[in-house]
Amino acid sequence: MRFRRKNLVLATLVLLAADVATTRAAGAGDAQQAAMQEILDVLRQNRQISDEQHRTLSRKVREAGEADRATARANAATVEKVERTEVVEVVEEKKPSPDTLYARWKDGPRLETADKQFRFALIGRLQNDWAIVDSSRALSDELGIDEFQSGTEFRRARIGFEAELYRDFGFKFEVDVASGDVAFKDVYFAVRNVPLVQNLRIGHFKEPFSLEQLTSSVNITFMERSLADVFAPERNTGIGIHPTYFDERLTWAVGAFRETDDTGFGFGDEQNYDIATRITGLPWYADDGAQLVHLGFSYAHSFRNDAELRFRQRPESHLAARFVDTGDFLANDLDRINPELAIVLGPASLQAEYMRVFVDAPASGDPAFDGWYAYVSYFLTGERRAYKKSSGAFDRVRPKRNFGFGPDAGWGAFEVGARYSKIELDSGDVRGGNLGDTTVGLNWYLNPNMRVMANYVYSARTDGAGSANIYQARFQVAW
Repeated sequence: MRFRRKNLVLATLVLLAADVATTRAAGAGDAQQAAMQEILDVLRQNRQISDEQHRTLSRKVREAGEADRATARANAATVEKVERTEVVEVVEEKKPSPDTLYARWKDGPRLETADKQFRFALIGRLQNDWAIVDSSRALSDELGIDEFQSGTEFRRARIGFEAELYRDFGFKFEVDVASGDVAFKDVYFAVRNVPLVQNLRIGHFKEPFSLEQLTSSVNITFMERSLADVFAPERNTGIGIHPTYFDERLTWAVGAFRETDDTGFGFGDEQNYDIATRITGLPWYADDGAQLVHLGFSYAHSFRNDAELRFRQRPESHLAARFVDTGDFLANDLDRINPELAIVLGPASLQAEYMRVFVDAPASGDPAFDGWYAYVSYFLTGERRAYKKSSGAFDRVRPKRNFGFGPDAGWGAFEVGARYSKIELDSGDVRGGNLGDTTVGLNWYLNPNMRVMANYVYSARTDGAGSANIYQARFQVAW
């Protein structure tokens, strides 16, 4: 009788243990269930519980384990849901407001909102030039200048800013004070995403004409543009559109302008207006611009009525005197044409343009002046000229390794170039002179913002009026 009571006590203890397991929220895992089952097996083996009791108690242990695992799964799902909710709440709390303003550096100081609806950039450039001009006696006598001249100037000293407003609108304001007076450069309003025309510009900006003219002075290969650039209309005040097509591989620009002074002013009885258009294409464009062929054509018509016209040009050095000059003569309308070509093959490039101006000037024999240039350049350090598809012009060069004095600094980028250009201002009854220049140059790009340039120019009057050797250098920073 005592033996049966002992068995009954042990069985009762096992049942209590199983009941406790079923009431746990979590934690009675497979290991606990296995331990209980082992106890029951031992009790049956020792004949302390019957086979029927063993089956009953084993069933209770299994049920307790299954209930425990179900509770654990439910608790885990609840925890995961809570954690997910907490993560979402944290992310929502850290999400910036659309009008949060961020500052960054991208070739200069930039500000923009988180939603990119508003952007602001401070822009500017400084170019300090030094030159030695050694003229022949014949040229000195022809122009009435000293045979040897030297000195320095700030070729450009510009400051300004540009901005985007509500994504589709913008403006740019840039002035130059290098001459001692304030001169407008790009001062205009812009509208983007306009149906059909895409980009609209109103204000004072460059007429769409010539690859060399539309490439910024910060990015041209030589210190000065070619002799032929004298025929390119520069900035005037007007309105223009600039759509692009086929992933910007085709660009077209057209505008109407009023001839103005350096502050954008043009008003009076002289009705001097221009229309200009330019189209460019990339029949070959590969490796994100590392290989390309650029073709372009510009045309401009100037409406004049017995207006004074004059073409004169320096020998690709702004510190030198003007070597050719038509003087003033009366003219009516002008027509200008300009085919252009550029090829980039990795570090090597070629660029050429031809310009011709047809002048309606019966009293001067309806002269037609022309000029052209061609040049090659090569990056000794493996970089390439950067091309901006949206404008059909060349952009800022970025060295592979910027120059500096730290352990990880490099030597920047080095580029060499050679150019020949020519201009002829003898036509009809006008005798302005003919000039040819041979220029070789070395560019040292310290980083995307700074460059040192060295040019040698041999300039010769092809009509036998003498020549000059010019040695010049430029120290440039642009942002």
